Amino acid sequence: MMSSFGGFGGRRGGGPGGGGPGGGQGPELTGAIADLQKAIDGNASSSELKAVMAKLSTERKAKDAALKDAQDKLRGVLSVKQEAKLVLEGLLPPQ
Repeated sequence: MMSSFGGFGGRRGGGPGGGGPGGGQGPELTGAIADLQKAIDGNASSSELKAVMAKLSTERKAKDAALKDAQDKLRGVLSVKQEAKLVLEGLLPPQ
């Protein structure tokens, strides 16, 4: 599909950075993910693993909230047609 929306190309969501829950992992998550991997590799106790997973969950929730806020702000300046095009491209989730 050829995109007629500027330089956004024909990329769809779903891959890394694909814009949805569980999408790509931004730089702010890299540390928490690395910490979890280290805990697993280091045979951490169940309580230590739970603590690291809780930290990762908190960071993901914060990232998702910031993404939703940015999407809402973007929708505020788009026409309905522009928003529809971004939804088709997978860059915004449908509402």
